[in-house]
Amino acid sequence: MDDIITKTLRLKLTGLRVKEPDVSRNYWLSDELRSLAPIEMSTDVFRLEFDCQPGHGGPGGCRAYFTNKTWSTRKHGLIYTSPTWIADFREALGAKLGLTLTGADVAYSEQGMQGHTYVHMDVTGGLFEHIFPDVVRYDSSEDDETAA
Repeated sequence: MDDIITKTLRLKLTGLRVKEPDVSRNYWLSDELRSLAPIEMSTDVFRLEFDCQPGHGGPGGCRAYFTNKTWSTRKHGLIYTSPTWIADFREALGAKLGLTLTGADVAYSEQGMQGHTYVHMDVTGGLFEHIFPDVVRYDSSEDDETAA
């Protein structure tokens, strides 16, 4: 099994909004925030860590670290599933890297991958190729061709 490759980008992404007009759609917010609906808060990201496993067919990963000054998971809950936050993240990161990012490039990972100081996302498509230009990814379609 190949080692995991990690790349850290010290990029500051500011004003990423958690804007929830209908909090009933976001199960991961705290009861305190739910009582304040509609919600409009913002977070700042100060570091991104990307990782991938060469030869693995799955997506790479990205941890977007935020400070407790801008978001506290204990007080506010998880950012996970906020459509406004992920849209702002894609736009801000794309602008810093000179890319246009969509849900095909970066999307929330499963709930169990989320942390107290970061949002975890899957990285695929053009963003993966930009961050890891030299990584050869496993393509399962080659198995189908050799089996025929």
